[in-house]
Amino acid sequence: MKKPPSVSQRPTSLWVLALVSIFLAATIWIIVKQQETETRTFRIPVEIENVPAVVELQSRFDPAPIEARFTFPKTRERDADETNFRVVVDAKFLKDRFRPGDFTTITEQIQPSQIVTPEDFRFLEFLPGSSTIELSGRLRTAMGSVQPTIVGEPAEGFFVDRERILIEPRQIEVAVSQPVFLESQEKGLTLPTVPIPVGGQSGVVSGNYELDWNLMPGVERIPRREYSAVEIIVPLPERTITRTFEEVPMTYDPVRADIYAVVEPSVLGVKVTGPQSLLNRLTPGMLNLETRRFIDETPGNKVETLVEVRFETENPAMNRRIEDEVRVELDQNTVTIQLFSLDETEPEDDAGETTGTLQATPTAGP
Repeated sequence: MKKPPSVSQRPTSLWVLALVSIFLAATIWIIVKQQETETRTFRIPVEIENVPAVVELQSRFDPAPIEARFTFPKTRERDADETNFRVVVDAKFLKDRFRPGDFTTITEQIQPSQIVTPEDFRFLEFLPGSSTIELSGRLRTAMGSVQPTIVGEPAEGFFVDRERILIEPRQIEVAVSQPVFLESQEKGLTLPTVPIPVGGQSGVVSGNYELDWNLMPGVERIPRREYSAVEIIVPLPERTITRTFEEVPMTYDPVRADIYAVVEPSVLGVKVTGPQSLLNRLTPGMLNLETRRFIDETPGNKVETLVEVRFETENPAMNRRIEDEVRVELDQNTVTIQLFSLDETEPEDDAGETTGTLQATPTAGP
């Protein structure tokens, strides 16, 4: 038979029972307290985050706070302060809702999931008329000038004639951030295209080219607006150069066999301007200087006449190109031609030297 506890052991058992009872009572009290809830209405401020750089919100237009009812355990009473609540609106969607031009106002429905609350606060409902916010804004836009991005070097002797590049359309409206907008007001806005290769080309390079949006930070397409490729025509004309031929002989062959002519000056300088590939092929031997009018070949006659330049090559196509594309300038446009009989002696100047050049000495016939 089991012996009852001794007198010395009984006080210890009573203390253990008392502690267990207190613990159970406290646990029950906490459970009951946690089951007690309170319902309260809070006025919650609205915060707008992630506003797109190209969206301009009206500065004087701040969303009004919303009002909503929440239930929470009474044990969380210390957290029931409106400063612990906020509505977070992710404004990325505004870029698709606003338009360029005047400010417009849109209404956005608030979802319970957008409300940030302390722990254990449970949303019940919005107060009537308090579940939406209004936002006023617009897309910030600017007009930009299309800038062709030309890469490479044309064929030798050719160049990019940038002043004659044709662009259609030349101006395009785009959405821009505030820094880009301010800079565009001061310096203008350029919109580069994707690369346009002209390496080794001549004549014309043309096509439809997209804008290179990756090279334009702070610049975006306007939503729901179609951006067609830009038509660009890049002229690659041949480079024009100038060559000067010194001391080209001026000749005159009399028709009459019994006279000779003295030409003064006997040589002229000729400056020619035209396509590089053509002028590089010209030689002095291809140039002929001739009179531009008929001369009365009476011995003793002295005539001042205009001079013209003729190019003569063995290539008819080259002759036509010279005539069409080469511009000629003489250092002197007129010469003096004096005619003498073969029986006369060529006149001398003050120094006792003969003047001019005997251009033709016909041989008498049999």
